[in-house]
Amino acid sequence: MNLTKVIGSKTNHKITVYSLLTCEPCSELKKYLKDNDYSYEYINVDKATRDEKREVTQLLKKNNLPISFPLLQIDDKLIQGFNVEKIEAVLKS
Repeated sequence: MNLTKVIGSKTNHKITVYSLLTCEPCSELKKYLKDNDYSYEYINVDKATRDEKREVTQLLKKNNLPISFPLLQIDDKLIQGFNVEKIEAVLKS
């Protein structure tokens, strides 16, 4: 999957954001991560290739999640939506 990297000083977690260009919560999530200086990778699924979209869909199905964005993966944990409390709880663990 072709991911865009954003460099920050906090690198203790592998963070991946699956987003859409037209999704306001997706933009807010990426801004939150950048403002808090986390390194992360992201893909705008609406601009992804057919194979990349299939990969994201399979990830959602494998984890019994509905197709909605943003989807945040922190290490092996998945969080749907932009929920600061859930994100911080996982990042602090």
